[in-house]
Amino acid sequence: MDHRALLAAAELNLHETWRMTPSILEGAAVEEDESLLMAASGAPLAAFNRAYVLDAEAVSADDVFARASDFFGSRGLPFSVWTRVENAESFRAAAAGAGMSEAGKAPAMVLWPVPELPPAPPDPLVEPVSEGRSVDEHVRVTAEGFGLPPEAIGPFIRGAVPSGLYFGLNGSVNGSVVAVSAAIVTGDVAGVYNVATLAQHRRKGLGEAMTWAAVRDGLHRGGRLVTLQSSEAGFSTYSRMGFRTVVEHVGFF
Repeated sequence: MDHRALLAAAELNLHETWRMTPSILEGAAVEEDESLLMAASGAPLAAFNRAYVLDAEAVSADDVFARASDFFGSRGLPFSVWTRVENAESFRAAAAGAGMSEAGKAPAMVLWPVPELPPAPPDPLVEPVSEGRSVDEHVRVTAEGFGLPPEAIGPFIRGAVPSGLYFGLNGSVNGSVVAVSAAIVTGDVAGVYNVATLAQHRRKGLGEAMTWAAVRDGLHRGGRLVTLQSSEAGFSTYSRMGFRTVVEHVGFF
C-alpha cells in the first residue's frame, strides 16, 4: 500500500469510530457532509465531542468553527476541532476568534506490513472484557490511566462492549487489572485504542504488551493493517514496535 492508501485507512478507522457513537450512546449525535464530521458524545469534555475536517479545501476555517459552535453549542457541550497539521496555520486565527487555541498534536501511525508478532509475555495476563466486573475494571483503569473521570469514559465503553464494536482487553498482574487496551475493526483496518497503564506499573513494558495484545486481537477479527493515534508518551514505544506516522492531526480546544 502506498502512503496515500495508508493515510486514508488510518483516518477512516478514526472517523468510523466516532461515527458509531450514536449507536452506542443514547443522546449522542453525528452530523456530517463531505467537508466536516461532527460527533457529540454528550460527555462534558471537549475531547469527547469532536469536529474533524474531512476536506480542508471544501470548507473555510471560519465556517468550521461557526458550524461546530452551532452544533455543539446547541447541546451545551464543549468541543474540539481537529485537522491535519498542514492546515494548522490557516485554522489558528479562526480558532482564536472562537476563543480556542491549539492544544497539541496526535500522530496517526500505521503498522504495515504487519510483522511476525512477538510471543505474549507471562505478565500481564490478558483477558477479553465482558459485561460485569471486567468492564468495571476496564473503565477504572482506562480512566485512571488517562487521568479522566470514570463518568466521562464509562458510558461509551459500557455501551460499546456489548455492541460488539469495541473489543476491550484487560491486563492483570498478580490478579489485579493494571493495564488495558482495545481494538476497533472497520473493514480490514484494526484500530488500537485506549492503551493505558496505572502509574505505579509504568515503565515495565505493560503498555507495549497491551498494544501487541490489541494488534493480535484486531488481526484475529479481520484486520490486515493496524493503526493507532499516538500520545507523546507512547510515540517512542510505538515507533520501536514498527508503527510509522502517516499524518499528524492538530486539535484546537
